[in-house]
Amino acid sequence: METKSDELGLALQQMQTNLRQITEDHRERIWLQSGKSTLGEKLRGDKPLQELAKDIIDFIVSYSDSQIGTMYVLREDVLR
Repeated sequence: METKSDELGLALQQMQTNLRQITEDHRERIWLQSGKSTLGEKLRGDKPLQELAKDIIDFIVSYSDSQIGTMYVLREDVLR
């Protein structure tokens, strides 16, 4: 039979786990919101398609700490 101190200890451990998850979820939301906002800034303006695609790829690769990125455009059923 568990004592009250065991129940309290388990409750505190669960609370700690929940707080860690909430904090991680919050960090992810902030990261996504910040990325969406900055990407929106990159999309502003009147740019040729190639320049726009380059700006988008450069941002996404940098923001996601990726090593490489590519984008394809579908024209006349052909990816370019």
